[in-house]
Amino acid sequence: MFFCVFVFCHEYALFTGNLSSVML
Repeated sequence: MFFCVFVFCHEYALFTGNLSSVML
C-alpha cells in the first residue's frame, strides 16, 4: 500500500515537474 502510494507520488512529481518546465 505504502509502496504504491510512494510510486504514485514519485510519478506525479515527475509529471508536474515536466509540466512546469514546459510552461517555463
